[in-house]
Amino acid sequence: MILRHRVILAVAVSAMALATAQHLAHATRCDPIFNPCNNHAYLPIALRPPTPTATPIPTATPTPEPYKPFYLHGEDVIAAFRRAGLQAEDVEVNPPRGLVPDVCKIFRFHVPRYVDGGGGRVFECADGDERQIIFDYYADVCSWVPPGWCPYIFQRGNILVQLAGPDDIPPDYAARYGEVLDGLNP
Repeated sequence: MILRHRVILAVAVSAMALATAQHLAHATRCDPIFNPCNNHAYLPIALRPPTPTATPIPTATPTPEPYKPFYLHGEDVIAAFRRAGLQAEDVEVNPPRGLVPDVCKIFRFHVPRYVDGGGGRVFECADGDERQIIFDYYADVCSWVPPGWCPYIFQRGNILVQLAGPDDIPPDYAARYGEVLDGLNP
């Protein structure tokens, strides 16, 4: 029983010592301006903000910059593919279009690892309407060709990237082209 009282007494003394140590630590952090220990606010006159002596002259409201649409260049997209280690070889600018609508600048590139003599195209369009025309064309093509021939399509801003379909380029490799496109900034 005596041992039990000594343990309780020792715990109580330890708790009091800890509280005293915390109080002393707090007391050393007391600052009369920013952390008063006696709960009195004290702010010397020298630290008060100066009283304005004159009325400020209103300035003209700045006009906002005109809206600038997100615009990338086809050459920059091809270069980004190459920096990412993706194949974009033998680039041709504005090659024969075939049935593709004549609305955007085309950068045709080869992906020799998977496609012999083909690969993909980067369409640099003037705006979203032109890009939509190209997208609608490929959507129409996909409505009547076998699924393996339907090309991969990636879009961002004014750019549309078309890659040969899953019969030629594996989906995981094609997805990397989309990831690179998504990471580009104008």
